[in-house]
Amino acid sequence: MCKIEFFDDSFNLLSAHMVNVQSIGTDYLTFEPSQISIHGESKAQRGCFCRLSGTISFEGIVSDIQPTAAGETVSVRPLQALFDFDVFSTAYDDVANFIFLSISENVVNNADALQNRPVQVTNSAPAALRQIESTETKVNLLTVISNALKIFGIAVDCKLDLSRNCKKLVVDIRQRTETKTIEADKPNIISKNITLGNSYGSVNKIIIRRTQKDNEKGTVSVIDTVPFYLHTDGSVSAEDTNRVVPVFWELEDISDCDDWQSKALTKATEKLTPQQFDNEIVLTYRKGDRVVRPMQLRLGTQVTVFYGKKPYSSILTAVSVQKDTVTLTFGCVRVALTKKLILERRNK
Repeated sequence: MCKIEFFDDSFNLLSAHMVNVQSIGTDYLTFEPSQISIHGESKAQRGCFCRLSGTISFEGIVSDIQPTAAGETVSVRPLQALFDFDVFSTAYDDVANFIFLSISENVVNNADALQNRPVQVTNSAPAALRQIESTETKVNLLTVISNALKIFGIAVDCKLDLSRNCKKLVVDIRQRTETKTIEADKPNIISKNITLGNSYGSVNKIIIRRTQKDNEKGTVSVIDTVPFYLHTDGSVSAEDTNRVVPVFWELEDISDCDDWQSKALTKATEKLTPQQFDNEIVLTYRKGDRVVRPMQLRLGTQVTVFYGKKPYSSILTAVSVQKDTVTLTFGCVRVALTKKLILERRNK
């Protein structure tokens, strides 16, 4: 059994209930809700915070409440779902700083005090060139957060601080550096479901033209053409070394500008980096497994999974906790139809 507690924006306790939860978790690609059945009325409202404790621990935000014959079904999303809103797509050099400023300006220090939420945000990621290309004037911040993890290993960690002197949603933007080697054929795995992307046909080279338009004649001339490559270690650059083969390529045009080289590298990194995680590897362990220690693995950890004696590069993108077990999902692919539809909507 577990206890679920609901809190308003000032972290006043609304209600508490004993519940039987089979499974709950966080999928960093979809941020979809989990459903919890409650006997009686919860007094919860959409947008309020919740905390689950007992055999399963979880902190989240209520996204929906549906009445049932016995009480209610409450849908809860991970705490990061608080940032499921649009922001203007301004120019930036570092996506970690962009996320920090977007959170600060929209829900921490906004001129409209009623728009602010009880959030304390820090950016612990070292400064670096991390750009995500966008042709739109606005972007969904939660989509940026998801892409930042897939492309640059930037994670947005969230937790509730309910201590008397704080009572905040504490947010820390971090650079993930952890790596792990996992053997998927070992007997310590309770169950596994592995979908390996067929690397044959996946793009590993992008050819970008530097173009210039003559506004009077309407003609476009090509100043330069630069190829960028996906390397065997997962990095992307214009260096023709240690490349992934066989070669499959895409073509792109970027207009001439002062920072064309950095824009081209940004486009190439965004296009090529997720290709190395073209898989969905779902492994279930005992919570106390001493080989992998699954409860200690953090979202964004890059892994090498050995399956059939072959190594596959992946990244931890979802964790689901059950009573005695934990299910880890690696990769940037989702096989389930509902998850596919969420990803399609998010990537538009």
